[in-house]
Amino acid sequence: MGMQEFFGKVVRKVRLPGWPGNKFFALLARRPNLRLAVLGTLLACVVAILVFAYLSLFTYHPSTGSKELNPAGTKRSASVSLKSNTIQTQPRSNPPSTASKPPSSSTANFPADVLSLTQWKLTLPTGPSHDATEIQQPQLASFELAPYFQLNAAKDGVQFEAPVNGSTTSGSQYPRSELREMTDNGRQEASWSTTDGTNTMTVREAITHLPASRSQVVAAQIHGSSAYVMLIRLNGSDLFVEGDNGKNMGNLDTNYRLGTAYTVQITAMNGRIIVSYNGIEKANFPNETSGDYFKAGCYTQANMSNGGSASDYGQVIVYGLSVQHS
Repeated sequence: MGMQEFFGKVVRKVRLPGWPGNKFFALLARRPNLRLAVLGTLLACVVAILVFAYLSLFTYHPSTGSKELNPAGTKRSASVSLKSNTIQTQPRSNPPSTASKPPSSSTANFPADVLSLTQWKLTLPTGPSHDATEIQQPQLASFELAPYFQLNAAKDGVQFEAPVNGSTTSGSQYPRSELREMTDNGRQEASWSTTDGTNTMTVREAITHLPASRSQVVAAQIHGSSAYVMLIRLNGSDLFVEGDNGKNMGNLDTNYRLGTAYTVQITAMNGRIIVSYNGIEKANFPNETSGDYFKAGCYTQANMSNGGSASDYGQVIVYGLSVQHS
């Protein structure tokens, strides 16, 4: 017996006293074509339900074309919960970023495990006078040298320390333990213009020690082809932005306490320098230069000639460092 004949017998026998549907079933019993259409519709619904139930067991990944069975056969998605008359949305987990990320600080063994140093080189306050040591990639990836460049005690930051009697570069009278921006995985020195694109460095850091003889440290800067473009300078308790004219271009904190962590963002674009401190814009001034690059770390602003002692030093802890060009 075919499906249509079986369906016809069923609809002929369906009779319920007073039920309005009796007329419809009587019509189906008399018209085979109508029975066929109704039967086809019912079968299509059943197939659709089965397909939907099957697909709900899996998560499809468009990038790979693969399907993955969901835990407990259910589909996970963002959920909404109500509590104290507020709506709290539990966000979906985002796809992993393609940007390189340093490992967790709990497993850090070297500074490069906390800061991504691929596009940097390091200048140390060691080596011959006016010929400070430089460490580049790939050596920098597994380099440390206490106390000048090492993990802090908590292993969540990198300590930069430059003693007053440290070696200097050929163009400076002050010692530094400082990173210099590079490109091409550390093989080429970065060089850009304040009038071309948007160039941004974000640093999370804390200045932890100042030299007694001259209580000043530079913790971040933009340097140009021959001189600095701007500085983040701490002078005593006054943390401020210094322009290339040597003037204060904006106060960040006039009562800074050593060890206080802060986030400073420096952006160069459209011939201007914009500096924000803990998310608040503090300086915005014109500057059109080229051959520029970012620097971060500890640039101690004291030496033996201005009354410093061999045991004196500047120190900065850097917790986060990133650069973007667009």
